[in-house]
Amino acid sequence: VILEFHWLNQEAKHKQYDAAVQTLLQAGFSVVHIHGNNCGGGMYSVPGSSVSVPNVLEVTFVADARRIECQNRQTISPLDADNAANIDSLPMATLPGNM
Repeated sequence: VILEFHWLNQEAKHKQYDAAVQTLLQAGFSVVHIHGNNCGGGMYSVPGSSVSVPNVLEVTFVADARRIECQNRQTISPLDADNAANIDSLPMATLPGNM
C-alpha cells in the first residue's frame, strides 16, 4: 500500500492521518519506505520537537510485519526521484526514534 499524505503542516489533519496509519499497522502492515514530494511546499517542523517532515509525504507499507522491521528513518532508494525536476530536492526527514 502506498499512501501520499498532503499538507502535514495543517495540524487539524493529523488525527485523521494517524487513524489511517494506525489502522494499517494494526492490520499487520509495516512502514518500509518514506519519501518526500518536493512539489508540496517544503518541510514541516513539528512545534516543540526536532521532528521535521515534508509537507507532502509518500509512505510505503508492506503486509506481514513478521518479516520486515518497521522503519523510523528515511533512506534513499535508487528508485527515488524528485517529483519536479525544476524544484530543489527536499532534505532528509527527521522522525521520532532517529534523532
